[in-house]
Amino acid sequence: MKWDLDRRIQAISFGFASVAAVCLMALTLIVTYEVAARYVWNRPTLFADEIASYLMVGIVFLGIPHTLSQGAHIRIDILIGLMPKRLKLVFEIICDVVSVAFAGILVAGAWYKFENFWSRGTISDTILYTPMYLPAIPLVIGTIAFALVASVALVRHVYLALTGGALESGRKS
Repeated sequence: MKWDLDRRIQAISFGFASVAAVCLMALTLIVTYEVAARYVWNRPTLFADEIASYLMVGIVFLGIPHTLSQGAHIRIDILIGLMPKRLKLVFEIICDVVSVAFAGILVAGAWYKFENFWSRGTISDTILYTPMYLPAIPLVIGTIAFALVASVALVRHVYLALTGGALESGRKS
């Protein structure tokens, strides 16, 4: 079952995952350059560690929504695999409620950090003097997208429970 909103959110989460992949490539290049600069030319950079940290934030938080939408997150499902389909659906709904609650907490915390950095004009104390609200942007965007993906999964599973549907054999929330 695919809904229009579901397809749009999946497309958005795929777009964020694509940006995360670009961040991963950039991280690889920066770390490789830093290793060469440090050990080959004996002239380490002063910025690689800071930029690498910001890219890691982008990789993680922009990748979370797509990971959830594809059901690729880590699960221990040995017991769920033994349950009847209807009981599996109940457990999926419980997991979705927990995911939505967790996502809400993440969104609130990410927004608090972003707003705090923005309103105080916080900058990094490194050579780059990065305004700290900039690395918080993927944090906010990623957590909001995670909350949307989790909410759509919850709505889908509740709908299946109310209409007598069952989960597909391959889990794709």
